[in-house]
Amino acid sequence: MLTPVRSAGRLVARLTAVAVLVAGGALVASTPGSAADGPCVSGCGGSSSGSAGGGTIKVTVSGTGVRGGGGSVDVDTTTIAVHPVCWYFEFMTGKAYAEMLADPDRARIEHGLGGFDEIPGWEKHADDDKGHWYGGMCSSEYWPGDTLDGWAEATTAWFADHDTVWVDAGDAPPDPLVTPEMLAEIASSELSIEPGTVAWNPTRRGDAATFVGVDTWVWVEGAPHTLDVTASVYGGAVWARVTATLGGMDVSAEGGTSRHCADGGTPWSSGASTDCSVVFQRSSANQPGLRSTLTAREVWHASWVSSANAAPTALADQTVTTTSEVPVAEIQSLVTSGS
Repeated sequence: MLTPVRSAGRLVARLTAVAVLVAGGALVASTPGSAADGPCVSGCGGSSSGSAGGGTIKVTVSGTGVRGGGGSVDVDTTTIAVHPVCWYFEFMTGKAYAEMLADPDRARIEHGLGGFDEIPGWEKHADDDKGHWYGGMCSSEYWPGDTLDGWAEATTAWFADHDTVWVDAGDAPPDPLVTPEMLAEIASSELSIEPGTVAWNPTRRGDAATFVGVDTWVWVEGAPHTLDVTASVYGGAVWARVTATLGGMDVSAEGGTSRHCADGGTPWSSGASTDCSVVFQRSSANQPGLRSTLTAREVWHASWVSSANAAPTALADQTVTTTSEVPVAEIQSLVTSGS
């Protein structure tokens, strides 16, 4: 069960942002228009406005990578629309607010029975029926991850720096809150690791068969060894970058041995060496399709840094599994006696 929390912030003086549970189990913290039974969580005398685009904000995602053996990985730059954790919403025109203050009973209902202080400088906009006051709202519905760890801290900090503001007609409200944690989750979700192709040696001319009882080199061709994906907003002012690195590979052969490899394997060449080889112990003559399955399971380690914190934060390991169907032949020999 989620426990309601209280977030500090003098948006309308003495009216702090209070978090309440709403439909769907989300915690919502809001400031202006608080009624006796809790803060305003929708409507609030005006239309909701997260940012330009109907409550969403555009996140730019870009990346780079390096393939095993050299060569770069192309990561297309994309734009993703996401909902911010905290945002400003429109709640009253200057004239409507002045009229509310002129009716003490209504003002008490609008702000809650705990009392209120007037928005500083409201008199300058008392006759304006085009511009609006904007107050803050935060919802845990948009908090990244499976827990609310850090939500209260992030929203409290946002309210502390974002007072109720006046916005002239036609102007945009202040930027909403997009946290590095949100951006890290976006970057992680956009991290796509190409599986590559499992290759082996020896490969017999004609059918690419390897042989029973010999060391068969295994490596993955065309796959990356490192990837960086960055998600950013506000022209790159706030960003998070996820870095993934190949941490090793487990190789297993149907009807053969298994091996843990330190990396993605080394392509065979004369004079080279490898720690990534398996031995098939029977031919594939009796296997479906006359082939045996060779499986390479890559383990990737990932972490993220951000514009707010240069210390890497570890993410859960990812695995990428690739298979190939390998013909396995027996080496035939003929032994004759000398005369």
